[in-house]
Amino acid sequence: MDIVTYDKYDFFNRDDHFTKYRNVKSLLLHGKKNAKAEISIVIPVYKRVEFIREAIESALNQNTKHVYNIIVVDNTAENDDIYDIVKSYPEDKVMYYKNEKNIGMFGNFNRCIEVADSPWIAILHDDDKMKPDYVENILNVTKINSDCVAIGVEHELINAESEVTDVGLYDGKVKKLSMIDFYFKTCPVSIAGFAFRKNEAMAMGGFDEDYYPAADANFMCKLQAGYGYVYRLGKTLMQYRIAANESMNPQTLRQFLLYNYEQNKAVSNRVNRVFKLFYHMHQNAFIHDGMNSCKLFNVDVDYRDIKDVLNYKNSLSVFFYRNILKFIRPYLWVRIIKKIKKLGGAYK
Repeated sequence: MDIVTYDKYDFFNRDDHFTKYRNVKSLLLHGKKNAKAEISIVIPVYKRVEFIREAIESALNQNTKHVYNIIVVDNTAENDDIYDIVKSYPEDKVMYYKNEKNIGMFGNFNRCIEVADSPWIAILHDDDKMKPDYVENILNVTKINSDCVAIGVEHELINAESEVTDVGLYDGKVKKLSMIDFYFKTCPVSIAGFAFRKNEAMAMGGFDEDYYPAADANFMCKLQAGYGYVYRLGKTLMQYRIAANESMNPQTLRQFLLYNYEQNKAVSNRVNRVFKLFYHMHQNAFIHDGMNSCKLFNVDVDYRDIKDVLNYKNSLSVFFYRNILKFIRPYLWVRIIKKIKKLGGAYK
């Protein structure tokens, strides 16, 4: 298999990733915007028709007095199957854009940002569903926390029949994340239902597809690093569908691991130097856990040829480090380090 590394890119770049497809038009074929919308629920879609109705209707059925737009951006140039579904909804409720040609997954994410005319944008995958109180909760948090540039929520798992297969237990609290959270977990919030400010996303240059398939993780991390704070709301406001998709591809899982390695390396330069003492153990612990995560998907992945690229060594110290992290959670590390003021360091 081919190995694509990410060390040749500037991790925290602010390049304009909207320009690549500027010559590709997105035609508004259905619906109209509400200029008073506080948030736009954007649904990027490509070919998949089996779940799109459920996604749209979950966005329609929000229990809120806040004004919001629903925007479907179709990356399917080959047919009008998605359009045939969307045009059955009232034009004052759902908008539909069709790209003249396929601009790729993250190119389509960026197009969603461009066509959304509201301060906030929320991504709804075309096979996921929002709980009815999603919009109300998101906007309540953002109004209270002026430094919030993005917010993630918790989700429960559903299968292809929309049956709930796993429910997490969460405390309902709002947490302001730090770069240390991004050091201990590549994605401390889920991209499912991830909401963010449009102005900052535009200023950052949008999603960088050079980091495919983890451009969404890169997007979150860069927002945290340069534009404000990412928050996490401990409420189950999304339903995330586990189905056959690109994430279960063995090559994709290998690339996720290579990306995790690169993000850890980039973020390590922005956290307290005490954490750097454990950098190599930390990286190897991440790699170990990443290689074992494929078991969740029941997928066989051959990682042998990338172990050298990742400088992977599963030593006894790595074993102890992994097990210590199971008992000492990241927020406890932060509390300990903050008390050692003489060491300084960055916590954002």
